[in-house]
Parts: sequence; structure tokens; C-alpha cells
Amino acid sequence: MNHRLAVLLLPLLLLQCTYYHKAFRKDSQFYNEQEQQMLAETTAALTYSYGYDPDIELDYVVYFPYTKQDFAAKEKSLQQLVMSYDKDRYAAFCERMYYLRAVSAEQASLYSKNKLWKYTTYINTYLIPPLDEFVSLLYKNLLIKVPSYGGVMEKRKLELLDEAAKEVAYLDEIRYRRFKRKVINGKKPR
Repeated sequence: MNHRLAVLLLPLLLLQCTYYHKAFRKDSQFYNEQEQQMLAETTAALTYSYGYDPDIELDYVVYFPYTKQDFAAKEKSLQQLVMSYDKDRYAAFCERMYYLRAVSAEQASLYSKNKLWKYTTYINTYLIPPLDEFVSLLYKNLLIKVPSYGGVMEKRKLELLDEAAKEVAYLDEIRYRRFKRKVINGKKPR
């Protein structure tokens, strides 16, 4: 009898776990639909990958060991893909990716300041180097597509760095308030 009950309840429990995961999973809110599509296409052209880490609340772009094989052909396919995009949309996408890189660096700096070495090392070692390379490839292709953007680029980079610093400070304040609220309510903070 108990064995039959366990067999009948097992699918119900598995179904509940699936719904729980879908309901409480944290997803990235960083990209809009067009940017998400461009990210998928550009990373696929270079055999990079992208994702979101909910523990540090940060999007990332990574490459694999086999990514560097026949990289010149992959760069050429990226260049052909970039030429098919609208120049303003592509410039906005490049700026968005640079902004992600700036946020990642600011986040690592904040973790370093708070002596959270695990996250600092993770971001600086595994997330920023591939993102740097990806962003530099995007900007290189942007300058091929829109040569006049070169003069605007440095000014925009400084603005994006400033915006990233403000956003990370704001997010840190929110995390601090969450932490304080947990302590005030008598719960042990993580």
C-alpha cells in the first residue's frame, strides 16, 4: 500500500518542483528583445555563450577552449552578421555590452571593497576577460561599419562608466537594506 502511494505521489512531487523552479527563478532583466536576439546571434557566430548568474545578479559572456580554433573565420562571419544589422541598433547594442562590462568591473570593485574575495576573483578571473574580448570585437566591427562613430565612442564610454558606477551603488544600497531588514526582523542574514 505504501509503495503504491509513493508511486502515485512521486509524479506530483516532481511536477511541484518544476513549478517552484519556474515561479522563483531569477532571470536577467538586462536586455530587451532586440538586444537578446543580437546577443544570441553574435555569440553564436563566435561560438561564445552567455548567461545570467543569480547569485551575483550579473549577466555574462564566456568562451570555451574550442572557441579559439579557426577564429579568423568566426570573426569574418561576425563581420558579415554585423553588416546585416541597422547601424544605430548595432551601436546601441555595442554600448549596452560595454555598459555590462563596466557594471561587471564596478561590481568586482564593490565586492573587493567589502572583502568578498570569492566573488571578486570569480568576476575578475572568469567573467571580465571574455567580456572584454567580446566587447572589443564588437567595437572593432562597429568602427568598420560606422567609421564616424570613433569620435563619439570615447565620450560615450566615459558616460557609460559613470552610469554603471551609479547603478552598482544603487544596487548595493538595495542589498544593504535587504540585509538590515532581515536582521531587524530577527532572521539570520546569509
